[in-house]
Amino acid sequence: VGHYPENWLGDLPFGMNLSGHYYEADSFQPSGGQVNVLNQPLANPLGTTKEWGATVELFDSRVSIRYNKFETVNANSRTNLGGQLGEIVGRQTFFLTRIVDAEDSGLSLFPSAEDALLTTTTNPSNRQRLTGTDADLIGVNSYAEYYDRLLQILPPEVQAIYNYRIVREGGLIEVFRNPLSGSLQSTRDFVATGHEIDIVGQVTKNLTLSLNVAQQETVTSNTGPVAIPLALEIMDRIRNQGLYDIRDSPFQVETGAIGASRYEAVLRTLRAEKALDGTVSPEQREWRTNVTARYDFNEGRLAGLSVGGSLRYQSAIAAGYPTILDEFGDTVPDVANPRLGPEELNGDMFLRYRTKLGEKIRWTIQLNARNLYRQNGSDDIPVTINPDGAVAVIRIPNERQFFLTNTFSF
Repeated sequence: VGHYPENWLGDLPFGMNLSGHYYEADSFQPSGGQVNVLNQPLANPLGTTKEWGATVELFDSRVSIRYNKFETVNANSRTNLGGQLGEIVGRQTFFLTRIVDAEDSGLSLFPSAEDALLTTTTNPSNRQRLTGTDADLIGVNSYAEYYDRLLQILPPEVQAIYNYRIVREGGLIEVFRNPLSGSLQSTRDFVATGHEIDIVGQVTKNLTLSLNVAQQETVTSNTGPVAIPLALEIMDRIRNQGLYDIRDSPFQVETGAIGASRYEAVLRTLRAEKALDGTVSPEQREWRTNVTARYDFNEGRLAGLSVGGSLRYQSAIAAGYPTILDEFGDTVPDVANPRLGPEELNGDMFLRYRTKLGEKIRWTIQLNARNLYRQNGSDDIPVTINPDGAVAVIRIPNERQFFLTNTFSF
């Protein structure tokens, strides 16, 4: 903090005092034992904050104006990528287990003669056939070859880490893989910037006013730097292996396919998470404003009485997103056009009376009315809005509250 040196440079006009401030801090959160999808240790979450601004006092400190600007960087913040992080590689367990179940059940590897005539374009299609696996469609002649084909889904360097394998022991067939050396996590970065201004003034000897205005926004970046590229590579390998439209459940008459439904569901969420990179998060209220006023009666019959109130404003906040199709034809959130929850304006009021009880005791009685004014009244406040516009989750508005307190000082 630096102050204007009046002793060296002379007095400022209007009873002014001038000072500037700068603040910088670094922090980290220990997070040992966490790894990414390649079993590599993750760096600790790191935070860096910088603040700078100035304060001007006028009229011999009767009015104070403070401006502050800040930037906070949160690097290596943790994210499970919409709950799909474990499925990027973990889907391999699902695919292999389905074929193991078919072999354990004694299901014929190949379809009946009637089902063998079905293709992806017939009606019904081969995905609805009742017997056999899809071995005939991918050109394998045994369950062992089927497993080998599925094991080609993972890149060699990833398979070397997880070592997916089929183990036959005691008449049982099981899928095994190497465990990770720590807790699976992924990362993303945030940069938050904002401005704040505080004005406090003794307008008259009786009236005090204060105003606080804050604006902030947070930008997301670098989401899933290892996990998402790996997921895209795995999908490419699914396509190149001819497995995209192959059923993953050959003996339960399900229509789910390895790529077309199962892994696309994983990518759909990952693309939605990645789409937030470079965008300002509308899930944070951009503007907040607080105004407070207090009037003190210092003379006459009302001497000792104070009356005050405040208004608290918060701008609208994103509660959900409509959906659009991306370049892959997948449904993703339209982050540029969020569905907004309402802005909020709430007001409080208080009455306070101070007097002496004898020579040594000072008595204060105060009545506070919290949320006396509520812009949205008693209406439920939407928290989550579905893509079709329907409200899925609501928050009950803060209730009105009244407090009566007595304080004795001696």
